[in-house]
Amino acid sequence: MQKLVVAEICLLLLMLSVTTGSRCVKEERTRTGKKCSQQQLRRVDKALSRAGDIPEGSWICLSHRNLIIAEDKRCSCPSSWGHGKSLSKVPIPDRLYRVFDEVGRNSVTEYKPGSNWCTKCRVLADKEFASHPMFTPRKQKKVTSENKENVMNQPTPQKNKDIQQTSSSQKEPSFEKMMETFQKALSSHYENSGQPLYNAEDMRKFSEIYAPGLFDVLLSSILRDDSRLSEDRKTLQEQRTVALLHIMTYFRSQKSCPLQKDLGLYMHQHGLSRAGLNNGPIFGFSVAPRSIDRHNINLRQQYPSLLKQKIEQSVKEGTSMILLLDDFHNIHTIRMPDNLKLSKATHMASVLLDIHLEIPAVKKTQRTVCPQCFENYFQRAGDCLQRWYCKKIHTRTVHRKS
Repeated sequence: MQKLVVAEICLLLLMLSVTTGSRCVKEERTRTGKKCSQQQLRRVDKALSRAGDIPEGSWICLSHRNLIIAEDKRCSCPSSWGHGKSLSKVPIPDRLYRVFDEVGRNSVTEYKPGSNWCTKCRVLADKEFASHPMFTPRKQKKVTSENKENVMNQPTPQKNKDIQQTSSSQKEPSFEKMMETFQKALSSHYENSGQPLYNAEDMRKFSEIYAPGLFDVLLSSILRDDSRLSEDRKTLQEQRTVALLHIMTYFRSQKSCPLQKDLGLYMHQHGLSRAGLNNGPIFGFSVAPRSIDRHNINLRQQYPSLLKQKIEQSVKEGTSMILLLDDFHNIHTIRMPDNLKLSKATHMASVLLDIHLEIPAVKKTQRTVCPQCFENYFQRAGDCLQRWYCKKIHTRTVHRKS
């Protein structure tokens, strides 16, 4: 029963689509002409009538209809400014049919009417053909006061976006917003030659100024709530939070990478290969090897001016400086003559200036030393040295006799 109902419905649809006694307008009626295939017939609309040059309202089979539609996939605008690369999804309006036909027959060789045009002609056609006597301008919708109020009150995507932004701004800032603000502030700090924020307390103070709560959010996410945690463990997690903030800032902008440059240079000087440094930008612990080389060159070029600045600051503020001198000589080492050279002396001296800007310098005493006390001091020192020397000689003589 169900199959019979479906069959009747299909038969009814076929009867409605095929008109008895109608023929395809493109069917050839000569003895040698080919007849159309027994397919469904369709009414010819205005666009199909224009493209196929057939009467509007006549019948056409699917095969001829598809051929006309395929041939109509071109720009039919008689333009003198060229055509675009793609067809417009909006067909040519009826008001421009007469204008295109008139201009096309007079100015374009082998002009063929159609219903499609390109995107470029769709934009320029109204402007270029506005002076033609057969041109009909586009109808504009009349906007009444009631329609205007409905349009203004109707929610749009832009209005919804503004409402969401207003509501979100009234709430607490999100993690993404805090991270964006912090990244901009940290980048500006280092671009203005600010001091490195590698200390946990300095980073916490900086974070509370520009992104309040960001440091505590990251610290609480890696520090579990356990009373058994030692102070050393908490200090370690705070230092890791400083590293996390620098790494996340580096991931957002590669310009903010002072920590990565310093760590990369440190690991490079301690034997890490360039293959290992290439993984630094991925994990966030270092920049690329070429950036490390440039950073090393910049440090060497800036070192003389930086040293001069530190020395002048220490002298002005009266802080302590420690000068360490060390020399090395191997001229007295035992060796065998080689290549007619009796010896090869090596001399090296290293000078290290240790500046402590936080420690005040030790003031020089103004005491006067009595000459007699000074002479007695050296006399006692000479006697002690003589006794020590005699003891050494006596010890060597006893060992030799034995």
